[in-house]
Amino acid sequence: MRHSQLINYALYQIGWFACVLGGASQRPWTGFLIAAFMIGVHLALSVERALEARLIVLATGVGAIVEMIQIASGTYHFTSGTIINAFPPLWLLAMWAQFATTFRFSLRSVISRPASAVLFGAIGGPIAFLAGERLGAINLLPPLSLGLLRLSVSWAIALVLFSEVMRRVSMKPDAPRYRSRLMPCITFVASTNIPASAEAVFDWHEAPGAFERLTPPWERVRVLSHEGGIRDGARVSLLVGPRPFSLRWDLEHQDYQHGRSFTDRQLSGPFRDWQHVHRMIPQSEDSCVLEDTIEYVLPFGAIGRLCGRWFVQRKLTRLFSYRHAVTRRAFADHRRAM
Repeated sequence: MRHSQLINYALYQIGWFACVLGGASQRPWTGFLIAAFMIGVHLALSVERALEARLIVLATGVGAIVEMIQIASGTYHFTSGTIINAFPPLWLLAMWAQFATTFRFSLRSVISRPASAVLFGAIGGPIAFLAGERLGAINLLPPLSLGLLRLSVSWAIALVLFSEVMRRVSMKPDAPRYRSRLMPCITFVASTNIPASAEAVFDWHEAPGAFERLTPPWERVRVLSHEGGIRDGARVSLLVGPRPFSLRWDLEHQDYQHGRSFTDRQLSGPFRDWQHVHRMIPQSEDSCVLEDTIEYVLPFGAIGRLCGRWFVQRKLTRLFSYRHAVTRRAFADHRRAM
């Protein structure tokens, strides 16, 4: 299991036990706050925070519906934390929210397959509630077999829903990784108005030879391999820097949204972490803003930030001034030729 998946699993287990034991000991808010903190740690470590936040909101909503159905059906009642009788306690909703943090990490192999997701929900849901009763957080009401059957069916439906959502939005070839550290990333942003539609600028970036057109003549960069264009999962390997000090830089394209954006994520290379988001933001039918946002973490900790930040930011400013000028000129020349 990868390092990020182990961390994710540990965060979830801490939150799960905190909620259940907090409910059992008449301290439901303690469990809720600990689970909320674990979710915050997950989001702080995550690269794709917006996607993770959407999954958390979705799972919390689905969980609220599932639990209200179970409460109305007389499956169980809670030993503490209930504010409204027909509504689940907040510590239980926090568990659903934290459950969503595992979808792309420690439970990825389960959620990615509908059959395994259904089986996991049908078996895992009742087992989790039996464990909750054993620890004193809930009381399962008779008839027990009927209550467990309701739990099994509702969790199987919820899991297959989550599986379908994940298939549509986030099943990439490689599992996502947490940031290498909780240290703040250094951010660089460059934006330019381009006299062309967002779709046209995007297509120009997707066309063969775009990287070469956008590479300044002074940059020591050689493309070792580039397969799959800029769609999700495509990779590019570069050799950067003057010989004999050249470094290999492997990047993967992610989050492809035609006409709007795509992302480059470092797999290995000179940075501890690197993510470059290319955005084409429509302004009108024949104009857009080209925006490049880069978040990176330098190696060697505080020493790297102290010694390297100014150099990298200066280098990026010069690089993207050139790249944006080339892009703007290409479309300005095209407009004049029409």
